[in-house]
Amino acid sequence: MRQRVAPAGPPPTVLVFAPRERTRAVARETFPRRRWRLVVRRTVDDFGRSFREELIDAAIVDLASAQEENWQAAALAREYPSVPFFALTTLRAADGPVLAQCAALDFADVLVEDVDEEAMRELVLRQAYTTRFARALSRPPRP
Repeated sequence: MRQRVAPAGPPPTVLVFAPRERTRAVARETFPRRRWRLVVRRTVDDFGRSFREELIDAAIVDLASAQEENWQAAALAREYPSVPFFALTTLRAADGPVLAQCAALDFADVLVEDVDEEAMRELVLRQAYTTRFARALSRPPRP
C-alpha cells in the first residue's frame, strides 16, 4: 500500500472518546504525534467540550463496550455534521445493531480494533475535515 502523508500545514486533529485503556492504546499507536494531533477524552462532557474549544478534523467513538455514555458521545455526530465520526469496535457478530445505529447517526465509517494501523489512518485522513477542505480549494469553481 502506498504510504500517504497528511496534508501540508498543521497536523490533523483527531478527537477520540476512549473510556477503555485498550482504545487509548490503539489511538496512540495508530495516530503518532509526529503526524497527528491526538486528543483523547474519557468523559462525554470533555468530548463535547473539545468541539467547542478547537478545530476537530475527525472524531472516533469507542463503541466496543456500547454503554449509555458511549452513545451520548456518538449522538454528537448530529450536532457536528462537518466533522466525520468514526466508530471503533471489535466487530463481533453481535454488533449488527451497533453498526445500524452508526449508520443512523451518519457516521463516516467503522474502524476495527485489530485492523492494520495504516488502513485506519488512511480511512480517517481521507475524510478528515482539513483534507476535504484542501481538496475543495485545490479545484477552483469554473466561471
